Amino acid sequence: MASVPESSCSIARSLGVLGERWTFLILRDAFLGKTRFAEFRESLGVADSVLSKHVRVLHEAGYVDVHKSAGGSRVRTSLSLTRVGRAAYDGHVAALRAIVSNERLPVRAHAQRAPG
Repeated sequence: MASVPESSCSIARSLGVLGERWTFLILRDAFLGKTRFAEFRESLGVADSVLSKHVRVLHEAGYVDVHKSAGGSRVRTSLSLTRVGRAAYDGHVAALRAIVSNERLPVRAHAQRAPG
């Protein structure tokens, strides 16, 4: 399981969270409107334990909120994207689109290219 690295680089930090297949797909499903734990499990085809581990990483990173409620004899778990999670997802999708279309991403004003 990836851990969130201590880095000032936003790409490195988010890859620490989203660098594994399931975490990014969980964000995708949340972005597309899924909320119930069972919906994520069915969509991804993973065991509860696998989904729980990745949801925990996303929650600890502040990308999703986890809500638990009693539903009869069972506790129901639902997820929702946070503002930070939505921004991370949007940023990754934009970066992937730029890579696919061979575009350059905007460089921050303080970043400089090495001479050569």
